[in-house]
Order: sequence, then C-alpha cells, then structure tokens
Amino acid sequence: MLRSAASPSARWLVSAIALALALSAAPTLANTAAASDPDQRRIGLPGEAVFGARVEPTPGMSPRQSVEALEAELGTPLPLVSEYLDWDDSFPSSYQQWLINSGHRLVLLVKLKRNDGSRPLWSKLAAAQPGDRLYRELLAWAESIRDVGEPVYFVFHKEPNEFPNRANGSAPAYKDAWHRVAEVFDAAGATNAQLVFALAGSIYARPLSVETWYPGDDVVDVIAASGVNGDCSATRCNWRSQEQIMSKMVAWSASHVAQSIAVIEGATVEDPNKPLRKRNWIDDAHAYLGGDFVDRVAFFSYWSSSAGTDFRLTTSPKAVAAGARWASDPVWGADPN
Repeated sequence: MLRSAASPSARWLVSAIALALALSAAPTLANTAAASDPDQRRIGLPGEAVFGARVEPTPGMSPRQSVEALEAELGTPLPLVSEYLDWDDSFPSSYQQWLINSGHRLVLLVKLKRNDGSRPLWSKLAAAQPGDRLYRELLAWAESIRDVGEPVYFVFHKEPNEFPNRANGSAPAYKDAWHRVAEVFDAAGATNAQLVFALAGSIYARPLSVETWYPGDDVVDVIAASGVNGDCSATRCNWRSQEQIMSKMVAWSASHVAQSIAVIEGATVEDPNKPLRKRNWIDDAHAYLGGDFVDRVAFFSYWSSSAGTDFRLTTSPKAVAAGARWASDPVWGADPN
C-alpha cells in the first residue's frame, strides 16, 4: 500500500537505524545531551506526504470493519489512519496491530488524560522518575512504538492552549513535559517516532501565542494545524478553503526549516446550495498541499466524522471521488505499483 523501498519512508528507516546505533552508546536519561541536540535527533521527512483519515466507527461495525468499509467505498486503501487515545490506553490493540500489519501509517493523538477523565499535571510528567507511574506509562509508549518497527506520528497533547487542557497546567510546564517525552523516546530508541506539535490553524496568526507553547526545534519533528470548514446553514456558508485554514501555520513554520508540516484534522461540510463545492474543496486542498511545498508536508488526516456536523468523506458521490483521487495519488503514500 505504501511506497516501495526507494521511498522517503525507506530513507527514514535508514536514518533511524543509524541514529539508533548512535544512541546505543548512551541509552540512559543520565546523558541527555544527544536528546537535546537537533543533529542527533530524528530528522524530518522531506517528501513524506501521506493522505489518510480519522475514520469514525460505523454503528454495528468494528473499527476495522469501519476502515474497510470506507476503503471499499473509496475504491482504494487509505495510506494513513489517525487514532485518538488516552494516556493509559494500551498500544497497540489488536485493531491497531492490524492497521500496522496491513500497511497503514499511524497518527497517534495522545493527551495526558486518563480513561477515567482525570488529567495529571504536565509538571508531574516532566519531573517523573523511573518507578513513578507517569514515567512507566511514558516509557511504555516509547517502547511500544519502538517495537512496532514502522514509522509512527505521535501527537503529544494537541491544542494545549485550549481551555479544557489548562487543567494539565501552564505553558512552561507543557514545554517541560514535551522535553521529557522526547528524552524518554530517544533513550528508548524510538527513532521510528515523529513527535508532532499541533495547534488550531487560527492560533498561528498570533506568533506570540504560538511561541508561548512551542517546545522548540530541538524536540519537535512536525508542526501541525487543525481546522475544518463547517460553518454552513440552509441559506449561506462562511466558506473557508484548506489554504485559508492553514496559511498562518505555513507562514509561521517558514522559519522552522528542519520541521515538516502537517494537518491533523482537516475536513469540510457540503454546501447545500452548491452540490459540487465539497468535491472542489477536497480537490483544491489536494492540489494546494501537493504544490510548491509538498516536500515539507508529512501528512494530511481528513476528519471523517458525523459527530455534531457531517464531515464524512462519503456525504456525496462527488466527495467520494475526490477523496479517492487523493488517497490513490502515488505522491501521497499510495503504492505506485
């Protein structure tokens, strides 16, 4: 499904092996110099543009059946699938192992929030030591992702600036927690993980707000935006293209040349008054992201959900056709053979 051995993902694997050998000389957290040196960390992935979706479970279907049903409707495999997980979830589940085994790239969006709804403080994670529960859980993420042996995008606590996430603490504590995540992943040899920093696309219009939360180029591999086009009624639409949604992130990230960029949640509704508008939105997003800066794009994950608002890829035959064109584009992770 994904690209062959000559692809950027293969180059990533070669780099990961080399970096793992380098890290093996200092595998413990006692020596964190390598973890904080961007020349010794995971590299970015020029040309690693992968299209996929967050697939909403269909009533009466398992998650696997839901993915297979969407792929059947598209008539092509999804190169990438996004998964939203709590901090104390086990990984990989049998479903996630199936995704890996069947060639799907994974995006894991993980917040410091437990299954019971409690939210440990970022400062506690930053200070966690071997033997502490938070440290064991963080190490479990690093080791389980390492053992997958395939590239994984790990989105640590997306949109930390949003009000519900303030229960985890302050911006400085968030940055400290992020550095702790990077240290543990590096020490565990999880060089197949790319660490993703994500804010809503609109926040990037305020550079000082972004800087308040940005952990730093030495620990961030991918800079990502979220944002959907969903403000439509029966009479009018406040329509936003994908370019408009993410343009501020693209502009802000221009000074962070070692980082890839991505969209963790992108989608559109149908325009009830213009039947082809959703198809055109998807095609335009595909063309825009595949344009001048495609070599910087890591992935685009379509938010295929009907929760609250119907963003599914399958709301019309024309939308399905546009999604199929993107998913089957060899530039975007599909197997050219």
